[in-house]
Amino acid sequence: MSEAVVAVEPTMDPAAMRAIAIEYPRTLARLNRVAHTPDWAWTALGLWIPDDDPRIAADQARALLETATPDEPARAEVLWRAPGHDRPAWWRTAITATGHGAGVAWLRGEFANPTTRMIDLADVAAVLPLPPHAPTSCLHAHRDDFLSSPLRPVPDRDTLTPRVPMTPPEALVLTQYWLHWVAHRVGPLYPVNQEQAFDCRDRLFDLAVASVARGPRTRVDAVAFTADLTTRCRVHTLDPLPDYVHGPHARAVGARLIAHPHADGCVGVEDGDLDELHAVLGVVARYGGTVRLTTTDPDLPGMAPIAESVYVVHFDLRAELVEDDRAREITALDRLVDT
Repeated sequence: MSEAVVAVEPTMDPAAMRAIAIEYPRTLARLNRVAHTPDWAWTALGLWIPDDDPRIAADQARALLETATPDEPARAEVLWRAPGHDRPAWWRTAITATGHGAGVAWLRGEFANPTTRMIDLADVAAVLPLPPHAPTSCLHAHRDDFLSSPLRPVPDRDTLTPRVPMTPPEALVLTQYWLHWVAHRVGPLYPVNQEQAFDCRDRLFDLAVASVARGPRTRVDAVAFTADLTTRCRVHTLDPLPDYVHGPHARAVGARLIAHPHADGCVGVEDGDLDELHAVLGVVARYGGTVRLTTTDPDLPGMAPIAESVYVVHFDLRAELVEDDRAREITALDRLVDT
């Protein structure tokens, strides 16, 4: 990304972000000697910055998302200030309709405002198209009462255990590739992605620490869904990616540690390293992955888990609980009913 492009501040409101972000496609259009239009930016860059005027924004949405229907939604990543939030964040949604009325342009879709099923385009800074079957986000991901979602299948148990260890230097290289890719993908909006990734990493780490406090012994398994995010760039040259990014274990790379609580509230580590875990969680937050937290008591027969939770990051910078003890019990009861 050119140094002449001004980056947004993650604390900005949507209108301020739009005013800065629109300069990115305009600059690239000038460099490519083409006219800048929303259709060109959507097709060539995969980026739409809605107009401030609701009527124009509605026309743009209708043209770019004309195929969006309840039966065949248009999946998109929306930089949106959701209800109850003080700043925009990236959300994945399945858009089923667009519209305009009473001075408001909107998108209707899954996992939008739970009271209206709509996203007010005045609260949107940018929209990116996604593949047809990309997973969507869930607004309840950060609530204590979040239950497993039927749209979030629990990953295969064999994929929840890292087969190849990831070192902190390798995690740094992967993070640099991700940031470089994001900067080319969203231009001056990349600081929002970076802040969301930090928040997701810290949430995963806090969940691990909270799990350790529940019992004598907790196994933490973190697996990152690594990918090759090499971006054609005339300016930056990055260190080579780890070999496992291209190999058969790309979805089973990460870290495992065994931890226990201390009386002073600190976490003791029997096997592994907290710095290594923190680095790997940063990759999980950015690339997607899983974190399984299994608390056991060595003094109990059979080492049966006291508690177990599985969190998944679906490449949307957001950790979501897909299975815990309560959800496992509900699943077991459902299976009894079905038999």
